[in-house]
Amino acid sequence: MRSKKSLIIIILLLLSLSSCFRGQKSGTTHLRLLSMIPGTHGTIEIQGKGVHQDIHKTLDLSFAEKVDYQSLPAGYYNLSFSVQGKKLLQGEYALGKNGYYTMLITGLQPKQWSVNPQSITYKLKHWVAGSELADPNKNMPQWFMMRDNIEVTGSRAHLRIVNANPYLSKISVYSSTGTLGTGLWYPKINEIQKVTPGRHKLQVRYGNIETGEKTFTFEAGFIYTLVVGPGQPTTGDITLRLLDKSAEQ
Repeated sequence: MRSKKSLIIIILLLLSLSSCFRGQKSGTTHLRLLSMIPGTHGTIEIQGKGVHQDIHKTLDLSFAEKVDYQSLPAGYYNLSFSVQGKKLLQGEYALGKNGYYTMLITGLQPKQWSVNPQSITYKLKHWVAGSELADPNKNMPQWFMMRDNIEVTGSRAHLRIVNANPYLSKISVYSSTGTLGTGLWYPKINEIQKVTPGRHKLQVRYGNIETGEKTFTFEAGFIYTLVVGPGQPTTGDITLRLLDKSAEQ
């Protein structure tokens, strides 16, 4: 009899704890989006999973035009990217509590459509190396989730550079005060570095060839992401986009 009462008490405690956890808020996460696939106008679908399965967003995503941080309950989400109604990319992502993330889409629009397309070389290397593969997928459409919660200190600005231009396999970036990054392969992100606040003219080079330049203003206490992407198909230039986020967020 005593053991039966103990079992009932344990079950009631578990039910009570379960209801408490269900009532707790999962916290908020933030997702920013940028597509650098030239000549495209696409859409991103965000579909919640589990307790957030009723959350569904569809956002327009044109070339080089960012969609600023979207606030969502922290949790698991299915994301998909489509162009002209045809799905190119899809995947599941965990977005953490109080997190800030940027989803960057790179590559070129393929002639033959498939979901999460892979080059033949990539498929062969992935078959050999498995999950340990760290190799670009040529110029196929691909995306990268970047974590923007970066702890920084001091009174300077901070910058990371992403080579998102499939036409330029390796670039270097210079400012009016010095070198910001050399040998930046596509599609890679360099380590974050400090930048003196103020206006800086940034110059991108492919080997010894200057491919583009633009002047930006950097503020202390902000984290910046410089995305070096291709230009529109009709111009052949490069596109520079500077994303910013306050370190206090």
